[in-house]
Amino acid sequence: MTSALKYPDIDADGADQLVARDLLKFLKGLDGSKPYSHKSLLLVIDEAMRLLSLLEESDRTWAIQYLLSRFAKSGGTLITVLHGSNLTSVVGKATAGLADTFKQSVNFIGCVAQAVSAGGLRKMNVASGEYFKANPNNFGEPVSGGNLGMIPEWLKTHLHPGNGQPDPARTLLQFFPELVQEHEKAFIPRGEKIAPSDAVNHLESIFSKPYQEVEFLEVEEM
Repeated sequence: MTSALKYPDIDADGADQLVARDLLKFLKGLDGSKPYSHKSLLLVIDEAMRLLSLLEESDRTWAIQYLLSRFAKSGGTLITVLHGSNLTSVVGKATAGLADTFKQSVNFIGCVAQAVSAGGLRKMNVASGEYFKANPNNFGEPVSGGNLGMIPEWLKTHLHPGNGQPDPARTLLQFFPELVQEHEKAFIPRGEKIAPSDAVNHLESIFSKPYQEVEFLEVEEM
C-alpha cells in the first residue's frame, strides 16, 4: 500500500505528487514483465483522477493508455476508483479512442451518494452504501436491472471520524486486524524536489562546452 501517509513530512500536494510518481514507476515495472506473470495481483487505485492529473502530460498519457489497453496482459485485476461522472473526464482526447474499447471490457459500478451536514450551512456528499452497475457513459445512471443492493448493517457498526457516517472499511478492520498496515516513513533530503523527466538532458546542456581544437607543439630535445 502506498499513500500520502508514506511522506508525513511533505505537504499534501507534494505527498500526492510523490504517490503519483510511485504509481508511474510501478506501472512501468509491470509493463516490462512477462505476459500474465502477475495472476495474483489485485491493483486498486483510489483517487485515480487526482493522481493522474499530477503527472506530466506525456507520463499521464502513457499511464492511461497502459491501464486501458495493456494492463490486462499482466494477468492482474484492476480496480480504479474514479470520482467523476464519466470516463472521458479522465482519459481526455489523448487516448485515440481507447476509452470506447475500455468500456466494453470492464464493469462500471456506481454508488448512490447522500448529502450530510458538515457543520453550519455546509453539506458534503458521502457514499450511502447502495451500489449499482453503472452506465459506461454516465456513472451516475444505473443500467437496466443493475441494482447490486445495500451493504449489510453489520458492516456499518463503526463510524468515520470525519463525517460521522458508517464506515465499512473501519468495521472490517475490527474483524480482520491483520489488514492494518503501518506505513514505512520515506525520508527525503530537505529541500529536494522532484526532478522533471528531462532534468538529465538539461544539466548536460548546461555543463557542455564547445569543442576546441588543441594545438600541439613539438619541442626539440636539448
